[in-house]
Amino acid sequence: GRDWSSDVCSSDLVHGLAQRVPQQGEELMTLAEELRRDALLNVAKAMLQRGFDLQLIMEMTGLSQEDLYQLQS
Repeated sequence: GRDWSSDVCSSDLVHGLAQRVPQQGEELMTLAEELRRDALLNVAKAMLQRGFDLQLIMEMTGLSQEDLYQLQS
């Protein structure tokens, strides 16, 4: 299986850099948010493929029903 800890470490790294480089902080935080969202979408997709309930996936990931429908198509 995939090692999700690398995604968390990448996000932590970006967050740390954003704090050290204020003029680039907003761009780095946007990147961190994109990395986090990509990771959540990957987790949700795997859950969908394994037959998890949509409501449970939404509760656990914070993704919307529309997000999940897009993953299914």
